[in-house]
Amino acid sequence: MLWMFQRVMFHEITHEENKTLKDMNKREWAILLPIVLMIFWIGIYPNSFLRKMDASVNHLLKQVGNKANIVSNVRVQSKPEQLQENATPKIDIVPENKTEW
Repeated sequence: MLWMFQRVMFHEITHEENKTLKDMNKREWAILLPIVLMIFWIGIYPNSFLRKMDASVNHLLKQVGNKANIVSNVRVQSKPEQLQENATPKIDIVPENKTEW
């Protein structure tokens, strides 16, 4: 793989018609530029994309928390002597008004 990259990128041009080729034309720049800008936007300001998932993630955490609490209550009721060992810990759920990271 490295050998192929070296030959493609750094090897001498063997065909004369390839010497006049441009690296990128305007159409390719027009396609590549928005993609690169979106990559940087997602990397620098990910909250603008992640904020849209807050409601569904909180709902999922509530469902998982309720099921974990039900399982822990069943375990506690069936074997109270093992309360500390087998009880499922309560899952902390982020309040809906505190979704800023």
